[in-house]
Amino acid sequence: MPSQTSPARSLQHAWFVLKTLNLPLLLRSVRYSLEKAYAELKYAEPIKPRGGLKLWLQAVKQSNQPRPAPPPFDTLNKPGAILNWKHNKNRLTLTCQNASIQLTAFAEHIIQVRLYQDAPDTNPSYAVHKPVEEWHPPKITVTENDHLIIFKTSALTAQINRQNSYIDFLDPSGQAVNLDSGGLGWYEQWAATERNLPAYAPVFGLGEQASLQNLRGGSYKIWTKDPGGVYGIGDNPLYQAHPWFLCLNQHRAFGLFLDNTAYSLFDLGHSQPNSYTLTSSKGEFRYYFIYGPDVKTILSQFTELTGRMAMPPLWALGLHQSRWSYKSAKEVKAIARQFRERHIPCDVIHLDIHYMKNYQVFTWNKRRFPNPGEMVKDLREGGFRLISIIDPGVKAERLNPLAEEGLKQDVFLKYPDGKVFKGPVWPGDCYFPDFTNPHARIWWGELYRPLVEDGIAGFWNDMNEPALFGYNDGTIPNTVRHNYEGHPTDHAQMHNVYGMQMARSTQRSLTALRPNKRPFVLSRSGFTGIQRYAAVWTGDNESSWEHLQLSLSMTLNLGLSGLSFAGPDVGGFQGTPSPELFARWVQLGAFLPLFRIHTADRTPAQEPWSFGSEIEAIAKKFIQLRYQLLPYLYTAFWQAAQSGLPVARPVWLNFQDDLRTHSLENQFMLGDALLLAPILKPNTLERKVYLPMGPNWYNYWTGECLAGGQNISVQTPLDHLPLFVRDGSVVAHWPRIQHTDQAKTLSAIALHLFSGSGSSVLYEDSGEGTDYQQGAFRRTLFACQNNKNRLVLTARFNRAFAPSYQIINWTVYTPQPIIPSAITADGVQIDEWSAGSAPNSITFRTSLIQRLEIQY
Repeated sequence: MPSQTSPARSLQHAWFVLKTLNLPLLLRSVRYSLEKAYAELKYAEPIKPRGGLKLWLQAVKQSNQPRPAPPPFDTLNKPGAILNWKHNKNRLTLTCQNASIQLTAFAEHIIQVRLYQDAPDTNPSYAVHKPVEEWHPPKITVTENDHLIIFKTSALTAQINRQNSYIDFLDPSGQAVNLDSGGLGWYEQWAATERNLPAYAPVFGLGEQASLQNLRGGSYKIWTKDPGGVYGIGDNPLYQAHPWFLCLNQHRAFGLFLDNTAYSLFDLGHSQPNSYTLTSSKGEFRYYFIYGPDVKTILSQFTELTGRMAMPPLWALGLHQSRWSYKSAKEVKAIARQFRERHIPCDVIHLDIHYMKNYQVFTWNKRRFPNPGEMVKDLREGGFRLISIIDPGVKAERLNPLAEEGLKQDVFLKYPDGKVFKGPVWPGDCYFPDFTNPHARIWWGELYRPLVEDGIAGFWNDMNEPALFGYNDGTIPNTVRHNYEGHPTDHAQMHNVYGMQMARSTQRSLTALRPNKRPFVLSRSGFTGIQRYAAVWTGDNESSWEHLQLSLSMTLNLGLSGLSFAGPDVGGFQGTPSPELFARWVQLGAFLPLFRIHTADRTPAQEPWSFGSEIEAIAKKFIQLRYQLLPYLYTAFWQAAQSGLPVARPVWLNFQDDLRTHSLENQFMLGDALLLAPILKPNTLERKVYLPMGPNWYNYWTGECLAGGQNISVQTPLDHLPLFVRDGSVVAHWPRIQHTDQAKTLSAIALHLFSGSGSSVLYEDSGEGTDYQQGAFRRTLFACQNNKNRLVLTARFNRAFAPSYQIINWTVYTPQPIIPSAITADGVQIDEWSAGSAPNSITFRTSLIQRLEIQY
């Protein structure tokens, strides 16, 4: 009689088959979802490894369960009344009945609030770039009365209620900026605060949210996640986690940053219309309250705290052409040749996963790309650079020397019992480096050396949420352990920073391997502060008009969260855009910080010429315009690097006092001077544009001068994008070029002066290298005054950097057509001038000058 097989033995055998077969994606995802649930049960606190059939059955049930919800706020434990307090320099410590609260003034506009029970957390913050000891301590006064303790800087007051420890924030005049409505609370590992949300005030930020710009009324999960395909409007969470928001409280705007890397929830008026609740799942509850009253001050302070981007290489501001995938060197060269033959500017081509051998990182598929170094050299001669994708997973097999070396170096993530974690991604089961371990970051960074030596110019870090093939929440189990800079913790605490620390490793590696060149890293995932290491894009979008709208709102909210260098996949990743949609998307993309055309595998071609001659001409027109405006755009990047101001800005950021700008969802500013009104809906042949109050505005295309503070109607045929320029501005233009290398040898540039009263800046450097950090740049400050019959422009500049050009071709626009009676440049009469293409413009030529005067 044959022996009977136990249920446990049968299950074990079936599992072995699932793990060893080369499974389709669907089955691999099912397998891993169960493995993840099993691991989180097996290694649950207290750590006591368990196993067996019962646990597997429990894992099957748990694998499809939603994340546990936080306890209701009104059930949380509260600190209670203040028993005593201590003031030490810029810090106030409150000892309450059940916990302690600590307030620290980093600066006049920033107060940190911490809730703890035993002692403050001493673990490092990945988001905070400038710790408290590096700030110049502000002058603090602390006073008290029977009801309140008052902690005050010159710009911001924290008023703490003695009875319930509620914290109100006030401006210097005593007016409410943000009031407490529920205080601080905790239950087990959960902690939260509930505060008043000013009536009607819009809310922005939170990095990457698939929504309109104004986030008020929503509830948002702070957790990096690959949605496993295309996402839709309202889907949350997505690839990035940014626990930061701005509240545009009219003349008293404020921002709040929750410095906690674990899973968090931001309820911004969703549960209660006039309050917001911030909840973290574990770790110390620590937030920074930043007061303006103007948003530019808030962003400056926030990015001083969390860091700012460095100047990118100039070539990274050009067009990036990509798809999943250009599958051979022959195909890549053919794409490059088409760009040059069609005279469409382009600087970068991206290589997706098919350049690798069996999708294994840091390898080449030598059948598809037999001589990578020669290919890169040929492309460089044509003005192209290559960016290649790198995922975090390392194929887990003994024939993979990279995996073997990683095991020897002990750099991969492990379970609490020391077993190395592995999970399925493109190559199959993979190990994952622990990027919170300094040794692992150095080890990983060195792996880029062969690709750098082949001439790859930059790297694209993908799948770094981290994303694995699994359902529900396809990522690494929460119980997997991380080094955390020598402060061991679990993946639940480190998940949100995994992609950021991968980008950090990549960026630091490129800086070391190419010390005289600026690194370029593009990351899909990120946490607050990633702008120090990488640019980002908005993930796997869809070829739809809804996603065209999201391209704008997501890029703007990323900019308001410190990430200026951001943009979408132009044309959409999944699906196929109509010719009209592609044209409108290129028009918008040409004015966003990151300009990359990208599409998925098995979709039709999505190059600028793929939709017929009419659409090619439109795409070419706007790509050429972007390249002509690169000196202006590069200056906006310099402003972002200096002050944290976004490159692409909501209109209200430049016009905060104009309340009509606060609700504009379909217009934006590029830098200080350019106002854009993209077409975001199909069959739109006319649209309304609001011109903000204050300055006059020039129609970029016609030169017409219009008064601010009004709505106008603009005709919008398919080849037209409404574009306006603020008066008093100087906007620099290059001549038409095919790639940014050609800008290094220009003999002349064009300056377009839109007369009025105002100031402008033009920033120039070599576009490569780090000598600009030692002062090798030229900054020109323009000041324009337009009196009744006299226009005066002054230009002050330093001479630490000398561009190649010596000639300036001027186009001067005036509100009405003029006939100059005299034009002088640095006191020298200009006799030769002509009418410009617009009836209210004139053109002439000068050398580099410091004063221009036109009388008429």
